[in-house]
Amino acid sequence: SFWNQSLTWRIFFSSLVSSFFLNTILSTYKGSPGDLSNPGLANFGLFEISNYEWYELIIFIMMGALGGLLGAGFNEINIKLSLFRIRHMKYRILKVIEVILVAFTTTAIGFCAMYFVEDCTYAQVKDNTTELYNLQMQCDSGQYNSLATLFLQSPESTVKDLLHSPIDKFSWKSLLTFSVIYYFMSVWTYGLAVASGLFMPSLLTGL
Repeated sequence: SFWNQSLTWRIFFSSLVSSFFLNTILSTYKGSPGDLSNPGLANFGLFEISNYEWYELIIFIMMGALGGLLGAGFNEINIKLSLFRIRHMKYRILKVIEVILVAFTTTAIGFCAMYFVEDCTYAQVKDNTTELYNLQMQCDSGQYNSLATLFLQSPESTVKDLLHSPIDKFSWKSLLTFSVIYYFMSVWTYGLAVASGLFMPSLLTGL
């Protein structure tokens, strides 16, 4: 491993400084300078206190094992992709073409999945207003497309939606389709010649 104690202290100090300045800027922006209790740029909302039973530990262990296998698969595929890029994509124009190809493929697969996977659900009403992030897309009036709702919003909003929405808001078809597509497109996207992160894709795919 390339991880060492010096790198750990550098990351810790950088995180400390960036967190302090981010909180300072956010507190000033929100009109309360000096308030250092802002959670940061990614906010997944407040969680209610829930009680857990002992048998749920088995489910958590299975989820952790599945996440580990998915992470191992992600690394293995990405290593092969990285080696391919090093050997065969030495020119800048090829890197630009790959970025365009990935963008086109992601859009095409996503819209095809939203079109062919029919998953229309009646919009849930709360305080006389439909819930935020519900997208109708080819569904009847008063209904929303749960797969389109997952795809056509920011990753942060998708995570927040998955964590706080009622259990029956998304069907297993939409969740499975979204997870498979997002997983493989994240593998392909990571390592492109663009500035991209891995934090949100990891949360959405369970890595």
